Parts: sequence; structure tokens; C-alpha cells
Amino acid sequence: MTIDSLAPLIRRAAKAVAHQWPGVIEKDDAEQAIYLRLLETKGSIQKIALMDKDAKYRAIIGIGHQLASEERTDYDYYKGAYRYSVKEVRRMLDDRILIDPPANFKAELLDIEAALGDLSERYHGALMDRYVSGLPAANDADQKALERAVDSLVDAMNRAQKRRHVTRDDGLGTRNQATTSDHYEANDFDFESFAQNQGIGWG
Repeated sequence: MTIDSLAPLIRRAAKAVAHQWPGVIEKDDAEQAIYLRLLETKGSIQKIALMDKDAKYRAIIGIGHQLASEERTDYDYYKGAYRYSVKEVRRMLDDRILIDPPANFKAELLDIEAALGDLSERYHGALMDRYVSGLPAANDADQKALERAVDSLVDAMNRAQKRRHVTRDDGLGTRNQATTSDHYEANDFDFESFAQNQGIGWG
């Protein structure tokens, strides 16, 4: 198997990674980075070739998530900023941050409150219905609207975080530096464990 035979899976994975890490990595950049990582990692293409199609995709998207995580770490380090991912915000909502906010100071609570005020009435209502009132989507159209509302919330939270960062006297973000485990938890797939189980080292 050559790397060209993995092209459709790489493109699909790059698109998914870019969606999950808005503002951190673009689809084309993710695609190129995945290609480069595969070419640089000895034996990775051959090992992926032995997997079934679903496992191939999970391995490739895992590389993409790792690259996005590295990109965000670099961004945090050099800019003192932070970018929320879709997965991370969904987890906050599922953890009932809108109903039972944390007792201690949390920067993400400030950002989500500011972001909600920037949303359209429709998206704001969709989020309140689902994550405050606990109402499930009534149909496919409502589900799509909810998904778009979460995407818009992520974008608005990142804008809110940037505003906070710019207006701070010391110029530093209020979040602690994200740890490796934090980045892993923000991903859809536990790529590290999967890679280890398959005998693949991603560097």
C-alpha cells in the first residue's frame, strides 16, 4: 500500500479535524500535516495497511487530532491565548455548566456567558431548550439547528476569550497552560492508546 491509496481517508479525517479545532488548524493544513507525519514515521503506512477500513480512519484522524493539539499548544505558548474545540464545549454543556455553574472561578464560564449574548435568538433558544430545559430535538431540522448553534457558540466563545485576553493589563490569558491530558480529553478518539495497541509510534 502507498500513501496515495490513503488519500480519501486522509481528506475525510482532515475535514473532521478542522471542524473539531476551529481557528486552530484548517482542512488543507491538516491534510498536508497528516501526509507529512505519515511519511516521516517509519513503518506507519505499512502498519495502517494491515488494518480494516474503520481502523485506518481512526488511526489517521488520531494523527490529525494530535497535530491539532500540538498546534494549539504552540499557539497557547507563544500568544498566551486559547481556542475552544467543539468537543470541549459540548462536554461543558453536557456537564450542565448552564444549570450548575462551578463554584470556583472558571474562565470558560465567563466566555460561555459572553458568547450566549452574541448568538442569534434561534441559536440561543436551541441551546436553552436542550441544555437548560432538557428538551430533545423534535426532528432532524431541530437537531441540525442545535448542531449549528453549538458551532456558533464555539466561535463566539473563542471571540470572547480573545477579547478578555486583549483587555487584560498584563496581556496574559487567565487559563492555565493546557496539559497533554487536557488535549487528549478534548479529542473524539483516544489515538494514543489506539496507536500503542497497534504498535504505531506517532512521534
